Amino acid sequence: MNLRKIKLIIGITLFTLILAAAGTAAYFLTIKDYGVQDAEVDNLVQDDYQLDEPELAEEPSAKTASASPTADSNSSPQSASKKMSVKEIKAAYQPTFDDLQTQVKDRLEQLANKAKKEYNDKKAKKEDISYMYFLTKYKKAADELESKTDKAFNKVYDNMQDDLMANGHNENAANEMKRNYENEKERLKSKVMATALNKF
Repeated sequence: MNLRKIKLIIGITLFTLILAAAGTAAYFLTIKDYGVQDAEVDNLVQDDYQLDEPELAEEPSAKTASASPTADSNSSPQSASKKMSVKEIKAAYQPTFDDLQTQVKDRLEQLANKAKKEYNDKKAKKEDISYMYFLTKYKKAADELESKTDKAFNKVYDNMQDDLMANGHNENAANEMKRNYENEKERLKSKVMATALNKF
């Protein structure tokens, strides 16, 4: 057998092994059903957040301003109402963002405690513990929770941008809140991962 044939056989063998490994990984990570359905976990990640958004003072309508007996006929509707500053709008929305953060932390803590309890129960019953089962189940739950949190944040953030523009400010004045949210999200992900490693 010449050198060229040997290289060809080795190449085909390596390619086949890599293909088999990739297929096995795909099966275990995306196709195999680990029986991860859990109503308690589903409720935890699917329930909507309960957030009270601020009610900013609305500008009086032109009709109200013209109907007022003390209204100066020379004054414009803009001068009749006070615009809110960027600082005031941010301060009005901060409690809502803080409340969202508190609810997210609470749900993550519940999710971590549920995973730990399930792990300890299986261990106490001397059942087989599949780390792929835990990874699949709780990673899926965490991803769903992140998606729901993003939607809740974006809804409040969009409303804040609308209020900024309604008060004559640039919507980009809210960018700091978005950056803070993204930074806190990354910090929480790192913390959850560290906590999960410590609990198991």
